[in-house]
Amino acid sequence: MSYDTLAWTQEWYVREETLREANTILVNHHYSMELAGKFGGGTRSSSDGQRFPVRARA
Repeated sequence: MSYDTLAWTQEWYVREETLREANTILVNHHYSMELAGKFGGGTRSSSDGQRFPVRARA
């Protein structure tokens, strides 16, 4: 892709509200997958196999 194409795309489409909507769609899709249920309800974070409580559903 050319620089001009990337710059135009960023100017017209990459905004906080569009990124937030895209992230929500991705998280909801992953959450709906059967495998996601094997890792809990989304109230804990995992790093190197350790589980830590988090304030918000992630």
